[in-house]
Amino acid sequence: MAKKINFGILGGGAIAAFHADAINELDDANLVGLFEPNPENAKAFSEKYGIKAYGSYSEMLEDAGIDAVCICTPSGFHAENAMDALNSSKHVVLEKPMAFTAEEADKIIEACEKSNCILSVI
Repeated sequence: MAKKINFGILGGGAIAAFHADAINELDDANLVGLFEPNPENAKAFSEKYGIKAYGSYSEMLEDAGIDAVCICTPSGFHAENAMDALNSSKHVVLEKPMAFTAEEADKIIEACEKSNCILSVI
């Protein structure tokens, strides 16, 4: 049996619930945790899914138990958030838009290639 992929989610808005539900439907994936900057939203989301609420995005990225991160933040943060995850050797599932400029997209791709991680854009 293949190793299960452990996911963290960045951002606890409406789209994050779709990611959480999809992960929970997969036999080879586990939803482990979430970082959501609003403490009330983080608590509610983590309790609903029975997962850890991290105190910061960097704390989640430093967790060796997280293999992949779903980026579910507002669009203006996607490029920075994806590069942070890739530079932390995490696979990334990135909500659209990937980036606002071609230069940002190129930087994400470069970080992906350097990390040898998988990048998937929804």
